[in-house]
Amino acid sequence: MGHQNRLQVFRVFDNKKNHQWTKVYPKAFGYRISKEILEKTIDDIDYYLAYYQDKPIGTAMAMVHHTGKVAGIHGVGIIPDVRRQGLSNELVRIVLNGAIEDGADYATLQASTMGKGLYEQLGFADQFMIYNYVL
Repeated sequence: MGHQNRLQVFRVFDNKKNHQWTKVYPKAFGYRISKEILEKTIDDIDYYLAYYQDKPIGTAMAMVHHTGKVAGIHGVGIIPDVRRQGLSNELVRIVLNGAIEDGADYATLQASTMGKGLYEQLGFADQFMIYNYVL
């Protein structure tokens, strides 16, 4: 694991980071979450912005929502330009460690096909499948 500690991860608290988060997120996921949604949920959800080599790396963001002793980790993504370098693994570890420090005993998440292998490497296991349907 010689790639640890390459990321700088900041919690989104101010307008500048909020603006960056909303610009970077769609680059990793292909859809956006508005600045207004962040502003309305910032007290209940921890939003993070990750930097690599002093640049926000697309959607290296994570949302952590605590419910009792369970941390739900969502929105973890890295922009395509810097994928396949282990940055997602590093980001998930940082977010998990933060959740543990905040008192979480368990973590849940939803994995895309692309992210499933990473989460399995970290010890997560399938519980059920979610299917999306289009009319």
